[in-house]
Amino acid sequence: MANMAAASEGCPLFRWLPITVFLMALSVHACQASTIHLSGMHGMIASPGHPTPYEDDLDVEWLISVPDGYRVRLYMTAFDLEPGSIGCDHDYVMVSSGNDTFGTFCGRSGSRDSPGDQSLTSQSGEMQVLFHSDYSNEHRYTGFRAHYVADDINECEEISGVCDHFCHNYLGGYYCSCEFGYSLHEDQTSCQVHCSGILLQAASGEVTSPGYPLAYPRRSECDWLIRAEPGYVINLNFEDFDVEDHPDVRCPYDALTIIQDDQELGPFCGRRRSEWPEEMRADRQIRISFVSDESGNNRGFRARYNFTGKPCVALVAPSNGYVSVPSATVGNTAEYSCEEGFRVAGPAERACLPSGEWSGNEPQCEVVTCAQPGGIANGEVVVNDESLEYGISAVYTCDPLYEIRGLDTRSCRADGQWSGESPVCVPICGVSSIRPRKPPNSRIVGGREARTWSWPWAAHVVVRAPNFGIEYRPCGGSLISRNWVLTAAHCVTVKARPEIFGQIVPADTTLVTLGVHDITDSSGGVREVSEIVRAPSYDARSFDADVALLRLAEPVTLTDRIRPICVPTADTFVADSDYSLYEVEEIPDLEGVAIGWGQTGRDQPWSNVLMEVYLPIISRSQCEDAILSGLTDNMVCAGSSAGGRDTCFGDSGGPLMLKEATTGRYFAFGLVSWGEGNQCAQAGQYGVYAKVGNFENWIRETAQI
Repeated sequence: MANMAAASEGCPLFRWLPITVFLMALSVHACQASTIHLSGMHGMIASPGHPTPYEDDLDVEWLISVPDGYRVRLYMTAFDLEPGSIGCDHDYVMVSSGNDTFGTFCGRSGSRDSPGDQSLTSQSGEMQVLFHSDYSNEHRYTGFRAHYVADDINECEEISGVCDHFCHNYLGGYYCSCEFGYSLHEDQTSCQVHCSGILLQAASGEVTSPGYPLAYPRRSECDWLIRAEPGYVINLNFEDFDVEDHPDVRCPYDALTIIQDDQELGPFCGRRRSEWPEEMRADRQIRISFVSDESGNNRGFRARYNFTGKPCVALVAPSNGYVSVPSATVGNTAEYSCEEGFRVAGPAERACLPSGEWSGNEPQCEVVTCAQPGGIANGEVVVNDESLEYGISAVYTCDPLYEIRGLDTRSCRADGQWSGESPVCVPICGVSSIRPRKPPNSRIVGGREARTWSWPWAAHVVVRAPNFGIEYRPCGGSLISRNWVLTAAHCVTVKARPEIFGQIVPADTTLVTLGVHDITDSSGGVREVSEIVRAPSYDARSFDADVALLRLAEPVTLTDRIRPICVPTADTFVADSDYSLYEVEEIPDLEGVAIGWGQTGRDQPWSNVLMEVYLPIISRSQCEDAILSGLTDNMVCAGSSAGGRDTCFGDSGGPLMLKEATTGRYFAFGLVSWGEGNQCAQAGQYGVYAKVGNFENWIRETAQI
């Protein structure tokens, strides 16, 4: 129930009585006027004594108040008053709020002057209800009863423009909020933008009024400072301008001012006029200030700015050179280059400085020079001009018995480097200083002696390893470089000791003699071996891959008596009697020459002098028909089906040679490996040789040739 307070002028007797007692006492007390104050969110009022008939001469006033943010809504639940003669001129209930009267009501419910079912709502938080009865009533009327409630006022809907941006209603009140980038003014309804103290230092950009192109906010105070680095000019141009204006007074409301360096322009308002400069420029900075008052609905402005560098002095290209200057302004660079054969001496790039000068000293173009070319082992290099300038040549030559691998002439290039890779001098392979004898119809077994030193790569290999079951094992071999000798793998493999069968003999058990024709000649050079390397796929039982390399403890010196043989390559060709060329894989009935110091017969002694024999190369099918043991792809056969020509014991590891068709050089086509039976040069039997070409890559990688 709402709080009620009663006051009656000149009626102190009832001042402190409870309200129910007070209302009853009014009917008998001579004082008939009173004012009742009501507050709270809801309540009820009624004529005195209701529902019993009310007395005459009553004036009762209710002053209803509700909290801020609410209005009073009143509705009648019972109404029975004396009707009036003209309007409500006898008894009535009058409802008002401030200076506004909602109505004066009388009669009974449903009558013309009664309030009916309508509710009465005040515009504020206060309402006055006055009940009046005159001096007489012909009939007994019960009066009225009414209820009131506090209705929330939706300020956001009912009050136009109560908030600048967003309005939020709640029971008893509302609050305002702002868009992002704005803050609520101290009046709690206006929004002010954050647009002061803005520093712009990018090379280009845009400045707009807050919210552009929508209307800018009220009470704005904005300023932008555009600042350029030294050496740059600021260019500012307004593309759109619409600021509140006044017909008589210059910019009294909203205004924009500009300070370029130390010169102030403005204030500006309205629309852009012809007296504005087409473009505003400043050397250091431009400050833009903008203010707006509490009214207006203009869209504001948009301006663009950019920095342009101040120009530097013109540059001249150096002699024999060029200078490229895309833009001679601050922050840009000039690039120097030279004609071919010249290089930039000094800075290749210079920057345009804020002072208008270029950084660094002016470069020059000087002729390119190359470093002195390095020497070449076993040869020499001759430069045709000691200046070593661009374009000169270096000519490489090799010592006798050596040849150039690579370019024999290199030029000083424009980049200061010599063209091509540095060549090397390699031993000439497969060429004898002494011409071999013409091919005869003879054989090593009982054959002829080779011409002295006509096969300068011939090597006599001896293994003495008693601890490995080898008292004396002579073999042949071929020098392939200053450090390496090519021989058969079985020559350096243990056979007689089953427990160590297949092992390599120690390197210090092996000696190699080079540069001799007669092995009894004491002038022959005997060489120690530091390393023995067999082909990785060598099989000691089947003699497959019967190839080995011996590293000499010291490199030999090449002479007419000591020279290397060639190792075949993929493009090695041979020729028949008709000079038709064939790849090594397709040799048709050609003869190779084999050399060695082996036995000339089964029961004959070792030969002291180097022997030679020319042997036909046998087709694989013919060899397979004659040899019982299986051949592998790493083997090739040679010999005469009639017998009489063959290699024999002690020749193992020696070369079976062919002559390359295009160069005339000898290469090791095969290595003496094995044969069937206990006799040599028997009819219907052939010698089996390790096929050297199958091991080219391994030989070259191991011996580094």
